[in-house]
Amino acid sequence: MTITLTNAVVRNIIVDYEGQVVQVVYTFVDANGKEWGNKGTAYFFVTMPAEPPNGYPDSWFQLPASYVPIFLTLKSDAETALTTKFLG
Repeated sequence: MTITLTNAVVRNIIVDYEGQVVQVVYTFVDANGKEWGNKGTAYFFVTMPAEPPNGYPDSWFQLPASYVPIFLTLKSDAETALTTKFLG
């Protein structure tokens, strides 16, 4: 039996502002949307860490610079909403 995987589906995104990395949990699905295999995790760095001795893992990516302002705006808006709701 041959299984053809057709898409990666993002299940969870965690933005770590202190670590300057976005963690993305994903699965692979076939044409019917059925998941195959375990969930994977990829890391998108604002600045790539120093290259490990054996090279970068396949799960490490450089975050496109255009995304950084979007994430910073999200952080600011969330802080404003929380401050207003709970401290205002």
